[in-house]
Amino acid sequence: MMLSWNATLIRIYAASLSAAKADEAFSAGADISEFETERNSAAKAREYAKVFHAAANAVGNCRHPVVAQIDGACVGGGLAIATLCDIRICGQSSRFGVPVKRLGLVEAHVEMAPLVHKFGANVALEILLIGDVFGVDDAKRLGLVNRVVPDEKVATEARNIAGKIADGAPLSARWHKKFIYRLLDPTPLSDAEIDEGFDCYDTEDFQTGYKAFLAKQNPVFKGR
Repeated sequence: MMLSWNATLIRIYAASLSAAKADEAFSAGADISEFETERNSAAKAREYAKVFHAAANAVGNCRHPVVAQIDGACVGGGLAIATLCDIRICGQSSRFGVPVKRLGLVEAHVEMAPLVHKFGANVALEILLIGDVFGVDDAKRLGLVNRVVPDEKVATEARNIAGKIADGAPLSARWHKKFIYRLLDPTPLSDAEIDEGFDCYDTEDFQTGYKAFLAKQNPVFKGR
């Protein structure tokens, strides 16, 4: 779901072990019955992964901020997608986890990377080695979610957050997202990267923003 051209709000529904209804799960994980035909060998799993990773990369590489509206279960590949989002809003009854150890499976490097980079090795190890499906208290303790609201208010809160992002200068949001994720890489910043941090001063949006502030008006940003 697109919210203007400055923020993206997503809800994801996937096949589920428990056959959860669409309004009961962000993603309840893989349909295990498909493993017998779709992923019963390393070769088939690699082909399957190409599709999943392409979808995941579309979320992770989106230049706009992405808000995850997490209704109900957020398990397995669903949690991988949620970690690729920039803000995560969930309900009180939401559940999280990656219980692949019960299936004798491992998460691929590409699937684990956002979890490790954003939340740390300790969080990733707890989730994958213990393998529990856990509730919002543990999700908050691990830092996986930004906000927890009553179930019936998840959609409203997610859209409210996306709306606040969309109200800001789009170039600011894109640059902040880009710079923050770049800082997860320990490689020293180049002179060009450091210099890019000042490019905002040459934008039309900056002129619009500070002049509107001084005039006590609401700015109308153009994204340029």
